[in-house]
Amino acid sequence: MDRYNSSHKADLTAYQALSGIDQSIKQVGRNLGRLIITMAHMAGFQVIGPLHLRHEKTGKEILVRERKGE
Repeated sequence: MDRYNSSHKADLTAYQALSGIDQSIKQVGRNLGRLIITMAHMAGFQVIGPLHLRHEKTGKEILVRERKGE
């Protein structure tokens, strides 16, 4: 993400706003991944690798790993 506008001046307001959106997408992706892993466990399945998710609109990718003890 670029901190500068087209005039090459620092534009932290836009950078911070877009960074917040990125963090929100990552958090939703992590929560979704944990939900999928929990559902797999409840159905008697074991997740044997990381879960790789991609947000369709932004293309942001999230890698969700199973936590130890789950």
